[in-house]
Amino acid sequence: MEHLLKDELMALFAKYDKQKFDQVNGDYDSSEYESFLEYQLLGVSKFIKSIAYKMEEVELLGVATKIELDILHDIEKENQERDEYYQFQSDEHEYYMQARSFCIQLFYEECRYHADMTKYHDIVEENRFSLEKAGLLDKLKRYIDEKKSSG
Repeated sequence: MEHLLKDELMALFAKYDKQKFDQVNGDYDSSEYESFLEYQLLGVSKFIKSIAYKMEEVELLGVATKIELDILHDIEKENQERDEYYQFQSDEHEYYMQARSFCIQLFYEECRYHADMTKYHDIVEENRFSLEKAGLLDKLKRYIDEKKSSG
């Protein structure tokens, strides 16, 4: 019985390891990809660990524990990478918002700079039909005229 459990656990771990390797190398077939395999393997290893403990099968207990720890390490690493990515996205968004508020300050509040919008009037007229269809013509014309009168 213990050999059967160990073989099944090792086969599932080999499948997980191959899927993880293929993902890293971008060489995996999506039809063969199994979602949440790491969590399935984590559950199986905990279950087998519990059985091995009750059966006093030290070797099987050791294998199941090692696999459980490996999976937990991989999950923690993946979570950390995801958290770092979201933190980077948040920092990037904050930077863009600061740049945007700086532009608003320079162009609208202090009016240090004025954009010459006359060349855009012809572009808007050339694309009149598609802009009317999208409901943007009046807004763009008003924006260009506003800039012309304030410039």
